[in-house]
Amino acid sequence: MTTSIKTGIGARVRAVFEATSDELCMADICAALGIVTGKDRKRVAWATRDLVAAGYVSQSGERLHSRYRSTGKVQVLRQPLSPDELRQYQRQASQRYRARHPERVRELERARRRPAKARPAARQPRLARVGLGAANIPAPAAGARAVRPVETVAEFEARGGRVEVLPVYWRAA
Repeated sequence: MTTSIKTGIGARVRAVFEATSDELCMADICAALGIVTGKDRKRVAWATRDLVAAGYVSQSGERLHSRYRSTGKVQVLRQPLSPDELRQYQRQASQRYRARHPERVRELERARRRPAKARPAARQPRLARVGLGAANIPAPAAGARAVRPVETVAEFEARGGRVEVLPVYWRAA
C-alpha cells in the first residue's frame, strides 16, 4: 500500500477490518499494514480507538488484551455531545483513571494537602532576598555625628593657605 501513514491511516485500518471478519489484536493490525516503528504503531492505535468511538469497530478486553472486530457499519457519522453528555463522559473518564492508577491519585492528593516547601535563598524572589540582606545591615547610630566647622577664605589665608584664582573666559573679558 502506498498511502501515507500521516493522512490515510484511518482508511487503511478500516480496510484491514473490511478484509477480515476475525478478531484482531493491535499486533495483527500493524502486521497487516506492514508497520514496524513505534510512532506509526501509536498512530494505528489512535485510529483504532477513533473507529471504536465512532462505532465502526467493537472492542473486547482491555489494554494489552484488547481485541477488535468490525461491526459491519459502513458509514458512521458522529453526533456532537451535548454539554451534559460531555460532563458525564469526562466524569466516567476520571473514574476510569482513578480505578487504573490509584497510587498516582493518592500521591496527588497528598501533594495537595502538604504545605509548600520553603525555597532556598537563591531561588526566592528578589524582593525577599533584598529584605534578607537588609536585615544584616546594622542600623545607623542614634547619636548625632560631629560636623567639622567650615572656614571662610579669609580664615584659610590667615592660617597660611594660598588661594589661586584661575582665569575663566567670562572673567578674562
